[in-house]
Amino acid sequence: MEDKIPTSLSKKRILVIDDQGAIRVVFSTFLKDIGFQHVDCAMDGKDALKLMRIYPYDLIICDWVMPKLSGLELLVMLRNSEQAKEIPFIMATSTSDTEDVKQAIDAGVTDYIIKPFQPLQLKQKVISHLSKSDYKSQKINLKQEKSGKDEEFDLDKSEQEVEAQSSKAE
Repeated sequence: MEDKIPTSLSKKRILVIDDQGAIRVVFSTFLKDIGFQHVDCAMDGKDALKLMRIYPYDLIICDWVMPKLSGLELLVMLRNSEQAKEIPFIMATSTSDTEDVKQAIDAGVTDYIIKPFQPLQLKQKVISHLSKSDYKSQKINLKQEKSGKDEEFDLDKSEQEVEAQSSKAE
């Protein structure tokens, strides 16, 4: 078991987004082991948006390449939203391609972590960004922009189904 996080951060809510279930489990288990009490998981950006309508998150850890809505697309949507433009967003990906890193930085990513990640590195990044963030967590209701017009995501799953899916990934 890793050293625990500062008590003041233990109730912060973190959203882990990755299309690979094993990766979601690794991230969420580690974060819970070091003391975070509220870690939710989503399998892609679209499911993440559903969870963001239900829960106020303090930090997002997100994979880059995912079906339906990529990490970069989600990041751009959040940075273009008054509600969420300041939320700490850590991009997690298996590529260290400098062009990808530049693209994420240009889109407003808070930080970047390469998978497989080093536990101490993840812990330091999460603690650092939660500690210095002025973002006040809130539920977020975003629209997806397609073809120049706003279209709300199909949020046909009930809140209970989304919660069940999130906890199943843990």
